[in-house]
Amino acid sequence: DAFPGRLKWSPNQISDLSNKVFLITGMNTGISVSIWTLDCLDLLTHNAKVYIAGCSAERVTEAIQDLKKTTGKGDDSIKFLKLDLADLKSVKTAVDEFLLLMIFFHCGLSRKVSRLDVLINNAGVAQGVRSKLDQITPAGLNLEFAVNMLGHFYLTHGPFIFPQPYITSGR
Repeated sequence: DAFPGRLKWSPNQISDLSNKVFLITGMNTGISVSIWTLDCLDLLTHNAKVYIAGCSAERVTEAIQDLKKTTGKGDDSIKFLKLDLADLKSVKTAVDEFLLLMIFFHCGLSRKVSRLDVLINNAGVAQGVRSKLDQITPAGLNLEFAVNMLGHFYLTHGPFIFPQPYITSGR
């Protein structure tokens, strides 16, 4: 047997994910499209609600339409959230939008999303494959550092620290 050996687990073993909310960054270019599209298919197949956050509405919407077509799931199962990890103002705006959806839910004004169960920080850039190295963000930061490190850190530990009762307890 080759290292690490055969998988002993398969996506068919995922339990029902009804009422579970996932937020996935990326999924609009590069390797993240092929890898996370498969994982997103598994999540949707098991009834999860998935928000895909990305900077290109056109590319993410295209991925969402493909996922809807493949899974037969409707608009309530998968949604787009505008997020540019290279711009911390965009991260804050995306978080505010997501929190607003949760507040509307808890006030009885919407049935969209009550909480966030899983955040998957998937987005990233590799400047080595870009034609222009050392790209700079609007804040004057190196693009690779801003997206791969700072943007995800701010998304996870900055404004995304949810007040009770918006976080899933027991994790």
